[in-house]
Amino acid sequence: MAVSNNTKKKRNATFAPYQTGEDVKNSLINLSSIQDYNPYYHNSYANELKSIYQKIKEAPDFNYSSENDAAYRKFADEYKALAALAIADNQAQAQNLTGGYGSSYADTVASQSLQALNESAENAKPQFLENAEAAYAANNDALKELYQTVSGASESELADYTSTAEAYNAALKAAQKEYGDTRDFDFDNHSQNRDFWAEQYANELENENRQKQLEFKKYDVYKQLAADKCADFRDKQNNKGMRNYLNKLVEQDKLTAYLAEQLYKQYKYTAPSRSSSGRSRSGKGGSSSNKSNNNKFDWYDHLNLNPNIIKDINLNNRAGSFDAAVQRINLYVQQGKIDKENKIDYIYYYRRALK
Repeated sequence: MAVSNNTKKKRNATFAPYQTGEDVKNSLINLSSIQDYNPYYHNSYANELKSIYQKIKEAPDFNYSSENDAAYRKFADEYKALAALAIADNQAQAQNLTGGYGSSYADTVASQSLQALNESAENAKPQFLENAEAAYAANNDALKELYQTVSGASESELADYTSTAEAYNAALKAAQKEYGDTRDFDFDNHSQNRDFWAEQYANELENENRQKQLEFKKYDVYKQLAADKCADFRDKQNNKGMRNYLNKLVEQDKLTAYLAEQLYKQYKYTAPSRSSSGRSRSGKGGSSSNKSNNNKFDWYDHLNLNPNIIKDINLNNRAGSFDAAVQRINLYVQQGKIDKENKIDYIYYYRRALK
């Protein structure tokens, strides 16, 4: 059985250069789309945090002075203004008590009142100091609390980026693995198909060659049997019977038409001429008879053989091996020195010559 057209087609297709499959192309597109998106982290709170930290770091130590305390100065000024009015009023009332005449009593009252008012303003300083300390501490606490709030927002932003980056890396890793696995599977599948169809082709070709060898051996066997039978037909001068016998062997696929024709040409009966007949009866001058008895190769004249090829085969087969001769014949058929149609003639020749 010859190599099937399907096997030849598949083998030729798989020996073509590897072409990337659709699954591999799609996985590469998916990988590229993921690679194009690369999450970027931007700390939007960095400048604000830096500014707050600098305020906390560069804040001066607490240093209080009532003269520099605007709240205290305002209080003292307003207090003294009101006190001056009160002193004037007290002094006027003291003068009225003396009949409107100057009196040291009024001056004494005014002086005492002024001293009391000054002492009251001085006594308020600790309260303003305490208020300033509280305000200083509250301001520092507010800065620290603001720093903590902004820092928490920054950490939350970083956590969101970290989560996004981890998801991106996982997706990228999965896409890379999918592309690698798909590419390897596709290439391995191509290689396996190539190896499978190469082996299938080799097996079918081997079966074809084995079948041909069996056919040649079959024809060779039947040719030897038919040769003996044809010799009987020739002895009986029955060319018609020989022809019918050979045609039947061709119909039964035991001989090729070419072999049958060669056998018929070789063994068909031809009536001898008178001169040759006389010599034969006398036993003298019978060249064909002597040739048949003295030369075992007298039968190959009908074969289509090239003497130079016979000579070359003999030179390469000094051991006289039939198998070696057949190998050389097969080689010459491959090289085109012997036609495939004439191969059986050479095999038949050496089958007889080397038996």
